[in-house]
Amino acid sequence: MQKYGSILLSLLILAAVAIGAYRWADALQRSVFTYQSPLSVVQIPPGEPVSPQTRRVVVVIVGGLNYDVAYSAAMPNLNALLEAGASAPMTSRPPTYSPSAWTTLMTGVWPDLNNAPIGETGVADLRPIVLDHLFAAAGDAGVRTALAGLEGWEQLLRPRAPDASFYTSEENAIADGQVAQAALAFIADPQYNLILVYFSQVDAAGRAGGADGDAYTSAARQVDSHLRQITRLVDLSESVLIVTSDHGRLGNGRLGGGEPELTRLPFVMIGQNVIPGDYSPVQQIDLAPTVAALLGIRLPAAAQGQPLYAMFRLDEVALTAGQLQLAVQKVTLGDAYLMAIGQNRLSEATRQDLAGARQALLDGNRAGALQLAELVTEEATAEMASAKAARIADERLPRLGVAVAGLLLPLLVFWGRRGPDSLAGVTGGGIAVALYYGLYRLGGYTFSLSAIGDSGEFVTSLARNAGIGVGAGGLLVMTGLLYRDERRWSAAIAAGYAYGFIAVYLSALPALVGYWQHGATVRWYLPDLGLTLLHFMALVQVAIAASLTIPLPWFIALATWGIGRWRTRAEARAQEWDPIARLRRR
Repeated sequence: MQKYGSILLSLLILAAVAIGAYRWADALQRSVFTYQSPLSVVQIPPGEPVSPQTRRVVVVIVGGLNYDVAYSAAMPNLNALLEAGASAPMTSRPPTYSPSAWTTLMTGVWPDLNNAPIGETGVADLRPIVLDHLFAAAGDAGVRTALAGLEGWEQLLRPRAPDASFYTSEENAIADGQVAQAALAFIADPQYNLILVYFSQVDAAGRAGGADGDAYTSAARQVDSHLRQITRLVDLSESVLIVTSDHGRLGNGRLGGGEPELTRLPFVMIGQNVIPGDYSPVQQIDLAPTVAALLGIRLPAAAQGQPLYAMFRLDEVALTAGQLQLAVQKVTLGDAYLMAIGQNRLSEATRQDLAGARQALLDGNRAGALQLAELVTEEATAEMASAKAARIADERLPRLGVAVAGLLLPLLVFWGRRGPDSLAGVTGGGIAVALYYGLYRLGGYTFSLSAIGDSGEFVTSLARNAGIGVGAGGLLVMTGLLYRDERRWSAAIAAGYAYGFIAVYLSALPALVGYWQHGATVRWYLPDLGLTLLHFMALVQVAIAASLTIPLPWFIALATWGIGRWRTRAEARAQEWDPIARLRRR
């Protein structure tokens, strides 16, 4: 009875592990897709406007345009702008999906805080921007705005919609031609001061055939012709033209991760009060503050970026006022963020420096005010990062104990119950895990969100790879039993379940690391998404391994018994034909 009780206990434990791992993987995935930024539940007071540097800003966003293609012969008009204007590589951060990138461009806030949905979503699933954004700031300042592009922008900017708009539901050359005509009409009308133009056919071509395809290059060439029309109509003596991209596309058409092809983007600014030249890399969060500073409206309240003042032709008065406005915005943002994550407000030293900057400006010491304002911006940004890191470290410490226990306790149990089949079980478990990740990489997948195209197909491939790995490891265990000429059902079943527990344990190790680093699920901050993906993959493997190793020992036992019977009969037949076979074996 004790023998059968052990088998029954193994069945129950593996079933519980399979169900638990499945539910954990589902909860982890759901927490990523429903993640809410801590800034979405706080009110950040808006700042004050400064003096405008230009009357009009036209922003052209070429969806899905890679950095290298922007500098290629396919886009001669963009090349001319890049040579004549203030150009720089623009860097973004994952997740590099369109909703995340659009929200980053409009708010100046990285995806981990801008509350955009994580993943490619349809128009109906797009969430309106909950943070203060460029069009809201323009509306509050009485600046007239217009937008021409995909209909997703309409959903994104509700309820602070542009004053005039043209939206299309298509992503092709015809739709981009209509967008270009609408944009030209807005530019020809002097009442609009902020005009956003979004071209989509490059992104659509990249999605369908990858960034290495001819269709992608052809689409870029067609958009470049629209850009020539826009450039000719914009009066650069009293306007500024900005051209950039939201994200790139990989050669296979995917996006979402942090690959350089996705996060290194073109950026050029040309026109009134812009200093031409090649500049060091800028960040995607800098676009919204830069446009706000050019138009003289307040900075988006939650913006983490800053105006690209190095590209502006400013006198000391305007530069000092702009930097002081930025410092005030960063202190206000810092206070709101620290309160949202349960930390204290910014330090008294930072506040004193801000007060000192204001007093220096009142005293006519512009150089001192500028220096202190820049210092305050750096201090506030550093304190936000430090507060986040401190809370993460505090939460990791108790989880470390749980993870270490999860690592060591199974090892102690295994050492106490090791037997003649332990080596085969460990080797089989190692093969199961190695095949799981090896087949994943051979399938062209990486540990990046860009690996996930169709989510159903992705999970199916994970389950298939896990099944192949578990089967291969089980075959090794069965071979070991046959090598020992072990034919007892009980021994074969025990060896099979020992292998199952080892395979589950080895599969769970990345999940233990993920749990230690960011917890069971995503909560108040967005962790490293590559590690989160590995965490999810490990849970899928645990669920599959535990499920398959419930019946697998019985198949091993049956196969071992069957092969043993076949051997016995073969030996008996051999002895009948060769009466002295037994003597030969001696």
